[in-house]
Amino acid sequence: MRQQKPHKENRKHPRTSKRIQFKLKTHDSDIVAETTDLSCIGVCCQVNKPLSFMSHLMISFALADDEEGEGANQVECGGVVVRVEKDTIKANHSVYNVAIFFHEIEESEKAKIAKFLARHGSY
Repeated sequence: MRQQKPHKENRKHPRTSKRIQFKLKTHDSDIVAETTDLSCIGVCCQVNKPLSFMSHLMISFALADDEEGEGANQVECGGVVVRVEKDTIKANHSVYNVAIFFHEIEESEKAKIAKFLARHGSY
């Protein structure tokens, strides 16, 4: 029996799986989302309604400075939906796994995310 080599992470940007609730704003509605994977260039999240592939969104979330949620840094940026999948595990509920690329983000906003990733562990 052959042993598999350990998986090497090929991603360029560190990320965290820490769950954070945040808001997405589309041209016609506001949607509450929860992160499943966050990096300086994008986010994977779960939402309760489908989003259109390549749709543009405004994103707003708070990254807590400490474990008690004190001193949160507000991050705002523009994103584009690059993947939408219905969550098959939660088939009885309307849950969609969505990947969003941050296509309009200031370097100062990226720095806030990087600081958060450094404090809360990243992979």
